[in-house]
Amino acid sequence: MLRLKNHSGSLEQSLVLFFALYILISIPVIIITRRLIHIMMVWNVFLALLPLLFSLQFRSGMMNPDGKHVWWRGLLWLLFFPNAPYMITDFIHIQGITFYASNAHSPTVYSTDITVWISLVHIGIGVFLGTCAGMLSFYFVYQAMVQSMGKETANIAVILISLISGYAIYVGRFLRFNSWDIIRPAAFFSQLFSHVNLFSVSVSLLFSLYILLIFWLFEIFFTSRR
Repeated sequence: MLRLKNHSGSLEQSLVLFFALYILISIPVIIITRRLIHIMMVWNVFLALLPLLFSLQFRSGMMNPDGKHVWWRGLLWLLFFPNAPYMITDFIHIQGITFYASNAHSPTVYSTDITVWISLVHIGIGVFLGTCAGMLSFYFVYQAMVQSMGKETANIAVILISLISGYAIYVGRFLRFNSWDIIRPAAFFSQLFSHVNLFSVSVSLLFSLYILLIFWLFEIFFTSRR
């Protein structure tokens, strides 16, 4: 844990610098490809970085015995955290991009249009950056909970957070709600209750499993670096 404390600042700074570089790269990508998805990717990565900020505030509050409103900081983190793993669904936007072409000699060949490969790489980098920022924030929250509640309770909390976030991804992708829509609770919860079915439960569990697996990979990585 000592090593993580010593290097967490550099990790956060690296992600912020990488995001700045991603913005710079996105400008020519948007101009060359003329695809709206690349503007959306910059916004989605920004939203995925917000949980990192909130997790640092939560962690500092948990480490301070006299800290006030620490659980509100945790709830704020939880509200925005699903924006990070949500980014895996941004790969659906490559559906409208043609990666294959046909000719008389071969039924299927890869496209030689460089813009389609630029789009693929740009989306992939955005998903990777957003996922790293989100899971790093999850790890900070987890370590703070381990110190304050014990490892067993923290592990249970990780599972609950993954279930909530998996459902939030379903809500964001299929019902098109955003984190700030919670300020309209009547309309928000009305839509949630009217879309409870086998598909919503299955997709939510699928994304919950995805979050758990990615988080555990991060946890293994940081634990091995102690």
